Amino acid sequence: MENIGFGVKRIASTRWEEEGLEEAHDRGVGQKVSSPRHVSCVQQAELSADGSCIMTSDYDRTASVYILSDQNTALFFKASLKCPEPIWALTSYPYFTTSDPDTSLILLSTRANFISLHDISSQASIYNKICAYNNIDPLNETLRVPHSLLFTSSGTTFLAGSQNLISLYDINDSSAPVSAFRTHSKDDPQGYRGIVSALSISTDGILAAGTWTRYVGLYDAEGSGAAITTISLPGGPTWLPRDSRDQDNDNALRGNGVSQLQWSPCGRYIYVAERMSDVLLLYDIRNMSLGLAHCKSRNARTKQKLGFQVWSGRAGEDIFTLDHEVWAGGVDGMVRVWRDPHLRAGGLEADDVVRVGEDPVVGTMLNREGTCLVAASGRLDAVFPGEEDEGEGRGRLSRHGRVRERGAVDVFSLQGVES
Repeated sequence: MENIGFGVKRIASTRWEEEGLEEAHDRGVGQKVSSPRHVSCVQQAELSADGSCIMTSDYDRTASVYILSDQNTALFFKASLKCPEPIWALTSYPYFTTSDPDTSLILLSTRANFISLHDISSQASIYNKICAYNNIDPLNETLRVPHSLLFTSSGTTFLAGSQNLISLYDINDSSAPVSAFRTHSKDDPQGYRGIVSALSISTDGILAAGTWTRYVGLYDAEGSGAAITTISLPGGPTWLPRDSRDQDNDNALRGNGVSQLQWSPCGRYIYVAERMSDVLLLYDIRNMSLGLAHCKSRNARTKQKLGFQVWSGRAGEDIFTLDHEVWAGGVDGMVRVWRDPHLRAGGLEADDVVRVGEDPVVGTMLNREGTCLVAASGRLDAVFPGEEDEGEGRGRLSRHGRVRERGAVDVFSLQGVES
């Protein structure tokens, strides 16, 4: 174990050669390997609903699954899927349980391929698909490859966000989407164009959809109902500042497209993260025309998608609780924590800062109890001619030798975290 201060201790990591791996393999938990496994630059990470599995996609076009031990004291490589094309989106089943093969499912969207469903309970390779969902546009016979995927609360359907379109699929019907609606039409004053890059559903069933063009749209009935409203983010294409001071402030809040959306446990507030932005925007859905506040100094000015999590210790017991925290990673290897930002206004500095490494923190995930923090990181460095032999220990050269990349998944114990 490695004590890194601030009541946080690193207890497991893909950086280390796992102890007890052979024993785990004998129990059917992990794969037996003879040497440490290289982890590529992580691009997306997700913690399963039961808190037992970590799913990642990386620069090397691989989806990987890691198992946390019962006491969260060890991390085992479980399975992987090497894809021929880049992975654009990944999500896990909302009732995921490692012990139940019927629920240990993940969805993948890769460039130039159908959406695929995989069972990760099998050993080592999860290459075989349970199902491949048709996402061909019937009008022009081109693939509509999703940049975002999300299961609905029932677990029987899922949403896929692509260019100007959100599609709803039945998990048991691979022939075509059950329904689909365009985010832009001539007759819809609230319409907007762009790739739907982020999806999130509130406890009240409101679907939020964000785009690379910096719009956020809200829809009733988990996307099956009517459009509620659409907003353009500060400095966006249709944003109208009230005066010159607002315009200067909005420019400071401007990002380069929505990378993640997440609701508060009560479903009243929504947080918006963008690429190339140091802030997390906070809106109250009762008045979406004005931002309530913004969590600033995140240190996230990068084209990488740096994830965040809204966490509440009482969310599992009381979905109406307002108390919550926001945990977000930065490019400096830090995770910053804002406590109850919905109770304040304006620009909010982090209440706490925790160092989890040296590389950009792509995924920041807490378990339900708040006793365990999982941080996934990824780094890409350009390599210029003549520098191929430099930087040993800082990652692996890509196939073309132009990029040196590395990644990691680290697990930390948290002491004294309160909701």
